[in-house]
Amino acid sequence: MKKYEMYSKIKIALRDIQPVISKHRAIIIKLVLPLAVIMLGILIAAIMMATKPKSKRQPMSRQSRLVEVISAKPQDVTITIDAMGTVIAAVAVDLKPQVSGKIVEVSPDFVPGGIFKKGRTLMKIEPDDYQLVVQQAKAEVATAKSNLKLEQGNQQVAQREYELLEGIVSGSDKELMLRKPQLISAESSLDIANAKLGQAELDLGRTYIKSPFDAVIKDKAVDIGDTVSASNTLVTLAGTDEYWIEVMLPVDELKWIQMPGTNGNDGSKVKIYNSSGWGDGEYRIGRVIRLRPQLETNGRMAQLLVVVEDPLLLDDENSENKLLLGSYVRVEINGQKLKSVFSLDRSLLHDGDNIRLFSNDKTLIIKPVKVLYKGKNNVIIADGIKEEDKIITTDLAAPVVGMGLRLNLDAAESKP
Repeated sequence: MKKYEMYSKIKIALRDIQPVISKHRAIIIKLVLPLAVIMLGILIAAIMMATKPKSKRQPMSRQSRLVEVISAKPQDVTITIDAMGTVIAAVAVDLKPQVSGKIVEVSPDFVPGGIFKKGRTLMKIEPDDYQLVVQQAKAEVATAKSNLKLEQGNQQVAQREYELLEGIVSGSDKELMLRKPQLISAESSLDIANAKLGQAELDLGRTYIKSPFDAVIKDKAVDIGDTVSASNTLVTLAGTDEYWIEVMLPVDELKWIQMPGTNGNDGSKVKIYNSSGWGDGEYRIGRVIRLRPQLETNGRMAQLLVVVEDPLLLDDENSENKLLLGSYVRVEINGQKLKSVFSLDRSLLHDGDNIRLFSNDKTLIIKPVKVLYKGKNNVIIADGIKEEDKIITTDLAAPVVGMGLRLNLDAAESKP
């Protein structure tokens, strides 16, 4: 209202001086009017400055970040160690013949991948020469037995002669008169003949090459018609009762693994996954059996051996989860069980071994923690947080200790 009243007063003043202006128009125009215009402008500006609206200075408000949290819950946790390994044969042998000769027969399964039970014949070496040696040895045995019987008859004659001449023959001549050297020689000849026969029969039996254990053929080096000797490798066999998995892992993770024989316990249980050959989530069970005494050369990693029984599932032909030699597999080793610890997603660990907490006054706390184990997807914490601490799961850009926070009430709080 003040502004409009001022404008009215100026209007009345201008109306009152209008006759004067008309009388002295020329002088006013030249001298007074410019000055009046200037003064009027200054007056109007002053009025506007005096009546302008004023804004009040507002205090700066602190912006709070919207976050989601989980409550820390202590629990008993079994450490799971993830690693990779290669399937190798637990028992493998390059089979060589113990006799020489021509291969005249092979099994229909004598091919790479062929399965043989212990004692089953793989191939046959021509036996004719060895059969002749057996017949000759039998004849020698028969001759040796005949000679021994003859000598035993001579022994009886010699005994009667000795009895007639007892007291006349000196003691030194007694053994000669009783033909003891001849008896020993005849008995020895029979023993030698029997030994030769046994060796001949053994060689004849060795013309049948048999599997020394339940095995699968890895590779074959000969075939029917080949002539072989004791220096030739016939076939490479791998035992099918069990395979080993050679697992590489850092030395500092060995402390979590149960070795067999420690406190009378078995080795740690192991799950074996083969993503390239089995379905998703499919696995086989194995167990730790021993630790190799030396580190792996290139990466200085520990070498752990895991055994898997019946790797080819010979008792279950319909199963597709066969473990093949040379396969590169992933293993999960069940380690020690820890009591009253906190297991968190690995993404919740920031800037080394720190976690972010939502404080009671709704500000950010960055706190260092003691990490017992860092797994592939989780970490196990023993100290640094307590039960019901609110752990922030939201990824904060440029977090600063003490920054304001507010909970996202629309998101349900989840468990760690």
